[in-house]
Amino acid sequence: MILRRLTDAFRKQDWFTVLIETLIVVFGVFLGIQLGNWNAARQDRAQFEEAFDRAMAETRRNLQDLEDTRAVVEARLPIVKAAIEDLQACRTDEAAEERVEAAFGPIGQGISFNLDTTSLDQLINNPDFLPFQPPETRSRLMEISRQIGEWAERSRRQVEVSIALAPATQSAGIYTRGPPTFGGVDEIIEAIKGGAVPSQQLVRPTVLNIPLSEACKNDVFLDEFYNWEGQATYHAVMAGLGAEALRADLEALGRPVSEEDE
Repeated sequence: MILRRLTDAFRKQDWFTVLIETLIVVFGVFLGIQLGNWNAARQDRAQFEEAFDRAMAETRRNLQDLEDTRAVVEARLPIVKAAIEDLQACRTDEAAEERVEAAFGPIGQGISFNLDTTSLDQLINNPDFLPFQPPETRSRLMEISRQIGEWAERSRRQVEVSIALAPATQSAGIYTRGPPTFGGVDEIIEAIKGGAVPSQQLVRPTVLNIPLSEACKNDVFLDEFYNWEGQATYHAVMAGLGAEALRADLEALGRPVSEEDE
């Protein structure tokens, strides 16, 4: 319709009509482009909000992992420390032997962080999301990713060092596996529900294979307790500092952790 009127106007040399029809065409094209841009921007914004939600949920999971790790260490560390005191004093009574054997469960379980920044890095590295990230927000998101990556790497190195230092006390005959702890899987499940620490101890307990009076004088044996104590304490300290930092970050990003979330 417009093209026909524009052609007629040219033929009649009706320049005013030519101008009006041309402006209508130009305005229509401009409006179409703008609507397309607005729609694309709205879609980008919606995608950013979804990505931001995923990144914040991931950060909360990392926070929970740190706090869970600290809780596990704080529950197990006293058991190991009690055994270390007995070994250092070379106590040989029945209660001391029970405390030492009770520590075999914790020291048999490595401590490490299970942290992830996949969603956070996707949010940071998508160029379409840059217009929706004020400088302060972007700097904080990048710092969170850097810190979590650093904590995970330090945890990995600690575990590697611990494995490298782990003495072969079992092969040396200092301790061995005892008879089955429970009659079956159902009993193990009930024990865990009752508060038992999930470990190899629930299958077959680790027991001393030599008198405690000899074991307490074996430096290789004691090092296994010291190594676990150091690794666990390090993770508990880093977990405490990391959890505090992530809580502050979430609050600054408008996603504070409330009592209902805990």
